[in-house]
Amino acid sequence: MRPTIKCLISTTRKRIDYLPAHSTRKGGILFDRDPAGAEVRMRAVGYADP
Repeated sequence: MRPTIKCLISTTRKRIDYLPAHSTRKGGILFDRDPAGAEVRMRAVGYADP
């Protein structure tokens, strides 16, 4: 089995300042390169009580 070589293509951050209970927000992320065929990871990096 061949080893998998991973490289970081791009990073970005998206911030939603306030999200009231039982509400939704929409946002978008634009890529410099086509991410098709790549692994895309997203995660929450923080939370604070209002």
